[in-house]
Amino acid sequence: MNTSVLLIICAILFGSYDLAIKLTSGSGNPTARALIVQIFSVLTLALLTLFEPLAQSLIFTPNLLYAGIAGILMGFALNLLFSLLKNSGLQTSSILPFALIGRNLVLITFSFLILRDTLSLSRIIGLTLGLASLFLIIR
Repeated sequence: MNTSVLLIICAILFGSYDLAIKLTSGSGNPTARALIVQIFSVLTLALLTLFEPLAQSLIFTPNLLYAGIAGILMGFALNLLFSLLKNSGLQTSSILPFALIGRNLVLITFSFLILRDTLSLSRIIGLTLGLASLFLIIR
């Protein structure tokens, strides 16, 4: 499949994931809900490994360490997101876009500072629009 189609599928999956996160944010313990999300994520990935064996991937490398760090960060982020959706009094239409745009701004900034990605004029404009959208969302 070409990259454009895969990017569209990825965006649809992430958007659907975010909708499911909102639907999950009712009453109950935010940590338990985050745990259920992660358990089902692991089960899905385990199923997908039937098509791409893990044997080579489990050799310890820095990438495996980063995957563990990513999982820890996602656990904290999901717990906080569920807590915000349940307790903050803010609308979902404020919380989720802020979290998503904010995470993209953090990623772009870290990619520029740490990974030395290039920062073109269009990316600078995108960052500026992202910051402006955050301002408009929280108003």
